[in-house]
Amino acid sequence: MKNYVFKKPVFWILLSVFSFAGCGTSSKVSQSKDPRWQDPRISGINEFFDIKTNALRNPDVILPTYVLGTDPAAAPAVKKYYIASSLRNVSDEDLEFLEFAKYIENAIKARGFTKNETIYKYNLLRTVNKEEADYVLTLAYGIGDPSTSSQTQTTSRGYGYWVGSIWFSTPPKTQTTTITNYTRTLILEMYDNKKPSAPAFVKATITSVGYSGDIRAVMPYMVAGSMPWSLEGNSVQSVRRIQGHNPAILLVLFGE
Repeated sequence: MKNYVFKKPVFWILLSVFSFAGCGTSSKVSQSKDPRWQDPRISGINEFFDIKTNALRNPDVILPTYVLGTDPAAAPAVKKYYIASSLRNVSDEDLEFLEFAKYIENAIKARGFTKNETIYKYNLLRTVNKEEADYVLTLAYGIGDPSTSSQTQTTSRGYGYWVGSIWFSTPPKTQTTTITNYTRTLILEMYDNKKPSAPAFVKATITSVGYSGDIRAVMPYMVAGSMPWSLEGNSVQSVRRIQGHNPAILLVLFGE
């Protein structure tokens, strides 16, 4: 299992994870009186996050699934997974790590993925006992160094006029705005816990670029924009836009 280390101010954690599917925004849900929408981890209704996913998977490894609406007991036997930090200096008991791990668990439980026009869910159960786990899910997350760019816009046109025999001119006015963006990254990997020396059979890299340098503010949206289809490993630079009040955020934060 790899250890991820990044330059300051990047803080990384590695956890085996699945990716979420983004749902369309529902104004009815967003405008309801559900008190959960007041949670400070939820962004404004007009904000959005573009989540880019690049995922790979070993096709010889089949994760247990069942068709949504059917009895999971009739599906292939449930498999257990353990979420572990492979971030140097970050333990499995780190509070921020536990918060993000819960988002992953909620995503796997609550959300499905579409394959051949059929909706499936993974028949997976999180365990806190690594010894009994079939798989280990590792997650790396972090914020990269800020990058700045400038945009210059014309705010008024120039003009000219005569005063007697003298021509006066006024140049156009411009305004330059400096924009600071951060690259937020998740690295999701899954290993066979019974074969500790084997390489990961799932690897997904998830990125988002935006003005927020607060990983806690962005993490629910990165999970919602990539889970659980990242586990299928068939995402090649796919991009999903998740709006601030996308109903999937409630599933990530609070579960079913």
